[in-house]
Amino acid sequence: MSEHLTYRIDPNMKLVHLRIEQVQPVAAASQLVDRIMADPAFRKGMSWVIDRSEVPEIPPPEYARGVAEMLSSRIGQLGSFRMALLLRPGLHFETQRMRAGSELRK
Repeated sequence: MSEHLTYRIDPNMKLVHLRIEQVQPVAAASQLVDRIMADPAFRKGMSWVIDRSEVPEIPPPEYARGVAEMLSSRIGQLGSFRMALLLRPGLHFETQRMRAGSELRK
């Protein structure tokens, strides 16, 4: 796993905390999600906090779509979950760009 992608799981709070320090390809995100799901502390239905506060730019819409599709393909293993995204102050995702991605709920 890249030193720029780290995670910890708090089973008591049913929380996955993922820290991203630089833009990563979708393949790296996919590998990390697989690693997290294989972690003995991971439980289906855990909430996710994704901390991108150290990343100076927002990813392009293709990245958001790719990650949404990757998560959608793993929904059976992830279960129903909530996700919060922390961004660097001054950066924000445009709602329409995020909605251009795949819908996770099916």
